[in-house]
Amino acid sequence: MAHQHSLDYIKSVLERIGSSLPSPITVYHIGGNAMCWHGLKDTTKDADLVFLTKKEALAFRNAVLVCGFMECEIVDLPGDYADMNPFGIFDEVKHTPIDEEFTPGIRIDVFAGKVCGIFNFSKGMQNRCVKGLDYKNLVGMVCACEDIFLFKSVTYRERDIEDMNSLYKKGLNWQVIADELKIQIESLDPDLAKEYLKVVSGRWRLFSRRFGVKIPIDLKNIEKRD
Repeated sequence: MAHQHSLDYIKSVLERIGSSLPSPITVYHIGGNAMCWHGLKDTTKDADLVFLTKKEALAFRNAVLVCGFMECEIVDLPGDYADMNPFGIFDEVKHTPIDEEFTPGIRIDVFAGKVCGIFNFSKGMQNRCVKGLDYKNLVGMVCACEDIFLFKSVTYRERDIEDMNSLYKKGLNWQVIADELKIQIESLDPDLAKEYLKVVSGRWRLFSRRFGVKIPIDLKNIEKRD
């Protein structure tokens, strides 16, 4: 089982990274790390971060490499990392004293503009973010729970189904999710729109069967017309 990291540990890592940045950039927390911010998880395996531009993502990449991270070859990673089309994936390399037990460092998944290779980090998503903590030159924003749920609706990782249940039980504004999904689908060409609606539909059916709940959104009302 992958090592889990607390919010306090994530904060300490971001502090180091922010201190290595030459000028301010804004980071958006979107995954398990965002759920930790919202109090829905105690720990997370990795941190998912979005930057609005490749320039900012490159600045962050330079800073994490200075801070002792190693950039991963995405094609060599297990699971669906390649399908998520991240800008980069970085593993923290920790140097453990010989008299201390080794614990793995955190993995950081970085996206630039698009999340999971398909969804734009839209103006609506940006506006729904809440202010997080700033770490020197790393300005923190935290994604809304509705948008986290939507992101987790297009991945195939088992743990994301469990996270969707935590988000569901918290209580979500389903109209926000439906409106955002419609915006995202309408930005795609018809064939790709159908493909991703099929992915969302399959994930929602699996989620509903597993937890015995109903998602109150009719995907037929969101389907893009030719």
